[in-house]
Order: sequence, then structure tokens, then C-alpha cells
Amino acid sequence: MDLARFYKGKTVIVTGDRGLLGTPISSKLKAMGVNVIGVNTDILDLTQQRKTKDFFWKNPADLVIHLAARVSGIASNAKLPAMHIQINSEITLNVISAIGERARPIPVVAAGSVCAYASGIPVPSIEQNLWEGRPEATNLAYGASKRFLLDMLEAYHIERKLSYVYILQGNMYGPGDEFNHVVSHVIPGMIYKVQKAIDLGENEIVLWGTGNPSRDFVYASDAAEAYLLAGLIAVEGNPNKKPCNYVINVASGKEVNISYLSKQIAALMGYEGKIRFDKSKPDGEMRRCWKIHRARELLGWEPSTALSDGLRETISWYRQVFSQRTYHSSS
Repeated sequence: MDLARFYKGKTVIVTGDRGLLGTPISSKLKAMGVNVIGVNTDILDLTQQRKTKDFFWKNPADLVIHLAARVSGIASNAKLPAMHIQINSEITLNVISAIGERARPIPVVAAGSVCAYASGIPVPSIEQNLWEGRPEATNLAYGASKRFLLDMLEAYHIERKLSYVYILQGNMYGPGDEFNHVVSHVIPGMIYKVQKAIDLGENEIVLWGTGNPSRDFVYASDAAEAYLLAGLIAVEGNPNKKPCNYVINVASGKEVNISYLSKQIAALMGYEGKIRFDKSKPDGEMRRCWKIHRARELLGWEPSTALSDGLRETISWYRQVFSQRTYHSSS
């Protein structure tokens, strides 16, 4: 697919344009001559219905890449479920209705989450497993809000012929991630704790859970390529040139043990201290890994960054950006 030719001269709205995924997507789009209209909290509060509707009506676009969400790690998701489901559901309701109620709905690529998947499904998992039960308990509210996003997209596909691609990306990581240990995901959380131990001369770090779960990690820049490919399909439609409604896994297709991951990160960062797991803390879902055959077939996409290479890039970025970081007793 010739993405440069397809995107050149187009206007694309990217919600969450400054985030882990939005940053590389916006950068790649601009490099292809796209007029990128970024939406972030400094520009628009997407929980405000009238302001959101006005924004999308005043800014006609060829495509919307909808990434904006309140995103946190397992600790925050488990502690503040009402906040996560309320904020994310409000964003979904406002954005998708504003897109879908135009005279000609704007094609959209939307960021789902593997947290939307049912708990206890076969591993590796396929897109059809999504609805085979409730999401895992610690991520239930966030997962439910992401299911609502898919429900909204499909409702407008049926009623208004909205063309969409809903992407379920694996555990994403990379430069620009959130390294606040309270709300971060597993990889940035580990990098933060290892670097803190190195800086303070600590001989032990403590991580949540047993270390036995597995996850499927995808580098943010790789995932960004999948979103751009999905945008082409959302605009051009299915093979019959009709509005599409695809659900697609975007991941590495490789299962990585958390204990192994922690040792790999420690080795890459030069930390020789002890890694201890606090078994009183939750593990979350025990196994996560995704089949990506649909991404290959529909998008022609494959991840290109090995986990070790992606970790090196992420660690290097973190050390450059936070080289003068100070630590408080609570961190």
C-alpha cells in the first residue's frame, strides 16, 4: 500500500495526539504532507459534549484517528474504576456521535484495548474471543468503556453507515510513555523502579504480583504504522468499496513472562540488585497473547521492532529526558 500517495494533502484529526501512540502517528502523518489537526486537553475537553460536537462540525476531515482516553496501570484502574468508566464513556459518546451525526460520517480508526477482552479466554486470542465473558476484574471498568466504544462505532455503522476500524493493540510501550509509577503500565513502571534503585544505590526493587503472568508487547512506532494502514481501509472501505467495520488485533504475537521481562530490563539497564515480587498485590489476567493474522491479511502489517531493541530505545529515551529526576519518599 502506498501510504504516502494516499495521505498526501488529506486532513486527519488525531485525538490524543501527544500521547504514546498519538506522537508517532502525528509525526508520520506530517512527514507525508498531511494536515494534522491534533486534539489534546490543552485544546479541547472531550468530556464536554457541546464543545466536542462544535469542534468536529467546524473541522471537516478525511479521517479521524481516535486515541484519546483516560489510561492508567493496574493500580489506578483497580482503585478508581468509576472515574475510568465515566470519563472514557463520556469521551466515546461525545466523539463518536459528533463524527457519526454529520451528513457524511467521517471514517474513523479507533483505539480499543486488550483490557476489553474477556477474562480466561484461549491464548493466543483472536478477535472473536472479545465477547466471551467479562473483562478481568482489576481492569473491568476500563475494559467495559472500551467495549462501549466498539458498540458506539457499530451502532453508527448500522444506522449511519460509519466506516471504522477498531484496533485492539497489545501492551504498548516506547519513548513518550507515562513513567509515573502510580499510573504507568508494566514496562515504564519497571524502568522507573530500576533507574530509581540505580540512582539511590538500592539493592532491591519490589514489583507487583507473582511475576508469573505473561503479556504481549508491541512497540508504539510499530503500532502507529498499523493505524495508518487502517486509516486507508477506513476511508476506502471494504473490498466492495462499502463502509467497513473491522476489529483487528495489533500486537507482537509473542507471549512474554513478566519475571523474565523484569530480568531483561534490569540487565539492559545494568542493575545487579535483587528483584522481589510482592505476592499480596494483584497479577491481573494471568496470560495475554494475541493472534495477528487479521492484521497481516487486512493491513499487510507485521511488527518490525524486536522487544530487546524497543526496550533499549525506551530506556535510552527515559534516561535522556529524566536525567535530572529527583525522588520522593512516596515514589
